[in-house]
Amino acid sequence: MHTILHNGDDKYSRLFVNTFGAGNTVIDWYKDEDAREKFRVAYPDVEPSAFPSVLIHEPAYSAPLHDRETGEETGRVNIDARHVLLPMPESMVEVGEYEAAVTLRAAENPPV
Repeated sequence: MHTILHNGDDKYSRLFVNTFGAGNTVIDWYKDEDAREKFRVAYPDVEPSAFPSVLIHEPAYSAPLHDRETGEETGRVNIDARHVLLPMPESMVEVGEYEAAVTLRAAENPPV
């Protein structure tokens, strides 16, 4: 189950929700003020830039640090788990592919 942020006045957003909304939480961002405020309280660092947007959990991982002069890897930095919005996906398949990619990234680059 996913959370889909939606703009009921946007044709593409309506089509996405009509096609993929079943079984997911759908928040009409401009019309459902209570749900929007609950979302903002739960995810204060997440704000939509386009509609529809699907909330994704990105697991923690480590990323390489590089020397600015040589480009050589000098260590790793931990990136905390976070929630992000995937803007304007074409389908829930795209959402699943993104989730698989960030899950694989975390598995291959665990925090150090």
